[in-house]
Amino acid sequence: MSHHNNYHKQSSSRFIPNPFCKRTENIKVLKDISLNKMTTTLNQYRKDVMFCDFELRILSKVFPVHKLVLASASPYFETLFRNSGSFIENSNNYVDIKEVDNPELMETVLNYIYTGDIEIDSHNVQEIVQISSILQLTDLINYCTKFLENNLQTFNCIGILCFSDFYGLSSLCFEAKRFIENNFAEIIKEDEFLELPANLFKSFLKSENLSIISEYQVLMGTVDWILHNPQERLQYLTEFINIIRMPIISHNLIETLIEKCDNPVVVDTLRRYMNNNEDRCPADANFGGYSSVRCKPRMASRRAIYLFGGQGSMNTSRNWNSLHTLCLVEKYNFHTATWHMVKSLMYPRSSHCVVQLHNKLFVIGGICDSLILETMEIYDPTSDESSLGPHLKMPRSAFGACSYSDSYIYVFGGLGGGGLFVEQFDPLTNHWEIYDQMPSYRYGMQVIEHDGIIFIIGGVNSHEMITNSVMSYDPQTKKFYELAPLNQPRESFAACIHNGNYIYVIGGIGLNSQILNSVEQYNINENKWSYVTEMPTAKSNLCAASINNLIYVYGGQGSLINPQNCRIGKKVFVYDPEVNQWLTSKPMTQGRLDAAVIVV
Repeated sequence: MSHHNNYHKQSSSRFIPNPFCKRTENIKVLKDISLNKMTTTLNQYRKDVMFCDFELRILSKVFPVHKLVLASASPYFETLFRNSGSFIENSNNYVDIKEVDNPELMETVLNYIYTGDIEIDSHNVQEIVQISSILQLTDLINYCTKFLENNLQTFNCIGILCFSDFYGLSSLCFEAKRFIENNFAEIIKEDEFLELPANLFKSFLKSENLSIISEYQVLMGTVDWILHNPQERLQYLTEFINIIRMPIISHNLIETLIEKCDNPVVVDTLRRYMNNNEDRCPADANFGGYSSVRCKPRMASRRAIYLFGGQGSMNTSRNWNSLHTLCLVEKYNFHTATWHMVKSLMYPRSSHCVVQLHNKLFVIGGICDSLILETMEIYDPTSDESSLGPHLKMPRSAFGACSYSDSYIYVFGGLGGGGLFVEQFDPLTNHWEIYDQMPSYRYGMQVIEHDGIIFIIGGVNSHEMITNSVMSYDPQTKKFYELAPLNQPRESFAACIHNGNYIYVIGGIGLNSQILNSVEQYNINENKWSYVTEMPTAKSNLCAASINNLIYVYGGQGSLINPQNCRIGKKVFVYDPEVNQWLTSKPMTQGRLDAAVIVV
């Protein structure tokens, strides 16, 4: 009987088939949960001083640890423990880390070594990098580097640059330098700028990538930097003056700086420079071929204005003043004070918008020969090439558009069916979508984006009445808010943001079809409109742009009675807000109205 039972047990274990073998799949056991439990347990062993076989000593604080854990995380400890005969610390079973003087932070880093958890903030990031550099914790250094890159600001970027340079954090050093170059005009106003070491300051003076309005800003920043510590820094004055692109700074500005400066060495050096005729650029120099780099603006400051399309007079034998929709694009070079034509639009258009996003110019909508357009062209100023983009959901003319957060393009209102709707363009999906609805129908207005808020100004409402209404719009919350109204209702006017805090509206059509020459300034911080000096000539259907502390006004017309016979002038008006005066600039090659302008 017992023999039978034994045989039965053997046969059942060897020959009875598994009923699940054809219906199951292999599974993969994920280690995250078990690994997390193991590391948490090991860290608790460390805190409870269980199975520890080594000690770290920071000042008077002793940290019992496990060699195996430390060696697996840190090349510093791996080398120490692997070469047991070479280091006295192994025989003593402890190491005194004299470079670290913060025991609490050492506990934080040990907790990271054991568990992978750590909280990095502005108070501990520098000391964490210091400890991580000693222990060769590359991953933790990378986390700190990413934290600092994401928190670069005008008031801390110099300190971060010096810190990254000291510890050899090449990627952080690159990002900090690029941030400083891109924001140089603002950073020279910060106190931290005055602490920049001479060798790093010199490297910026040589850079083509300083984002400035004029070279005079570089000269002023240099003088401020030297006078912060004249005893040590006056030795660099002549060297730095010879690096700065002095030939393109007007002597009037240098004289102004001399009058304000009370240091005799600086004054004498600048005077000697002004008397040195050898360091001046020829008045008729061909800047494309002139050899001295100091006679050219830095690459990042070579800004230009582009004028797209519009309506213009064509010189025909029958009617000199006949208006035609233009595909012409003009570029104005501020350094050479010249206009020249660049690649034409693929489609003639007027009453359109142009927006910059990701270094490309997006020319959107408009009208051509009574046909309202839904097309979009994408122009690359670097290559002077254009391509067609996706169509708007609705054709639009006399609308408003802007880029937002360097991520999207928004268009508002307009004629052609879109007067009530907001569309959003996402360059990642290359797609337009109806994003929102405006509180009321609107066309002929201007749209300005500033600091994450979009301003919708003036225009014509659903009752075909010219309005003085001003709204703000937040794309994140999809909320519209009423702001202080214009002093004067207007449509078909020009508008631009200037110096970050002010919006200017210029000319346009007012009540009773009156062509306006009035100009209003909006203080964004105070939510208040004020009149400033009137434009010399009343104009509508014009456009404006702010650059080099001035506002440039292009095109437009002075009569609504018979626009076909109204000669479109080429004159360019310039408004200087600092002195509240109007000037003129070099005229356009082609007079135009209902054009679009942008600064690049």
